[in-house]
Amino acid sequence: MSRNRSLFLLVIILLAAFFLYQYKLLDFPYYGDEVDGGDITAKILQGQIAPFFPEGDGHEALYNYSMAPFFVVLGESEIASRWPSVAWTMVTVALMYVYGQRLFKSRRVGVLSAGLMASLFWPALYAHLSLRVVTLSALMIPALLGLVA
Repeated sequence: MSRNRSLFLLVIILLAAFFLYQYKLLDFPYYGDEVDGGDITAKILQGQIAPFFPEGDGHEALYNYSMAPFFVVLGESEIASRWPSVAWTMVTVALMYVYGQRLFKSRRVGVLSAGLMASLFWPALYAHLSLRVVTLSALMIPALLGLVA
């Protein structure tokens, strides 16, 4: 598969994933863990800076720091809380292309792995929820790339 064709397919996959992850984004109920994350982000915006917050059985702050600019622009709202999940999941889909391509030395496998990641149930579900678990795969794939290289 040529480089241009694989990049074209990756863009199509990313656009389809973006549509899938945005579709009925606000139809899921906004519940406890998401509210805790929003409260932590509000504390960050008030100047409380820490790598870990003990609220809600403990929160690593990376996701909350990535949520802070959305809170500044859109205010403290469900959409501002959930768009970072969409962004992190989109990054994960793009990284899966790179991982599949490097691991198997095939652009076709890279496109296939990105397409599977974009269409699987769990990534799509967690893209709709404001939970810090979406950062895990986006951070683990570069670590796995380091093992492959």
